[in-house]
Amino acid sequence: MSADVFVEYIAKINEAFAQGDATEHTHRPALKGLIESLDGKGKVTATNEPKRQQCGAPDFIVSRKLRQTEQTIGYIEAKDIDKSLS
Repeated sequence: MSADVFVEYIAKINEAFAQGDATEHTHRPALKGLIESLDGKGKVTATNEPKRQQCGAPDFIVSRKLRQTEQTIGYIEAKDIDKSLS
């Protein structure tokens, strides 16, 4: 994995934020791209706005293709740049 994926992600976030009208949803495509690129093998998928789960309504589900099935790795709750995570 190259540091370039992080540089590209930050550049996309900065570009959208600089326009002055970005929201949490504006940044989600960049986050999806970052998550999926971290694997480097094309086996990780980040699903934006998946259906409700037992844990609630996460913004992303991250899964990995393992043989013929999808295995859930985790859930992500996204927030806008200026919002508290709590």
